[in-house]
Amino acid sequence: MKRFNLNHSVTYSDVTDDALDDMIKDIVAGNDQLGSEAVRAQLRAGGVRVQRDRVRKSLIRTNPRAAALRAMAQRRPQRRLYSVAGPNSLWHLDGNHKLIRWRIVIHGGIDGYSRLIVFLRASNNNRSSTVMNCFLNAVARYGVPSRVRTDHGGENNDVCVMMNIFRGSERGSAIRGRSTHNQRIERLWGDVAGID
Repeated sequence: MKRFNLNHSVTYSDVTDDALDDMIKDIVAGNDQLGSEAVRAQLRAGGVRVQRDRVRKSLIRTNPRAAALRAMAQRRPQRRLYSVAGPNSLWHLDGNHKLIRWRIVIHGGIDGYSRLIVFLRASNNNRSSTVMNCFLNAVARYGVPSRVRTDHGGENNDVCVMMNIFRGSERGSAIRGRSTHNQRIERLWGDVAGID
């Protein structure tokens, strides 16, 4: 880069804080929703390059109330508290298909209370009978859970039918929903993959 007289560092505009505040007031002009990145983009479009931190500080100086409201709106929603009655109250079941191109499907089940992995098996198929076999082996070892939670996949049909027959269909013995709501087993997949 030196040989061709190129400089990769960004050169910023020489703007005072007062001048920057005036420019930002003009850009925002009553739109309290504009954050620092949107304001920086507007400044860049006008030929003014300013550091991100200076824009943030200027937004706070020019309109502290709007900056506080934006900061509150950006906070992550509070997680719901996970609660089950005790061991074997709820088992979370799911299949992981990340290795499907190599004909490997990992089926797992975890106790929601104790986080005990009741089964974890790699298979070469995603059949309902395979999941049922894993589930029955876990039941033989740990007992029948009060409820199971699965996604809507067809591989879970046999387990859901068995739970509804064994525990009753009117009490929510087989809870089916989106995988993202199957919190315990989705966390397990992160551990299986070796990522947090």
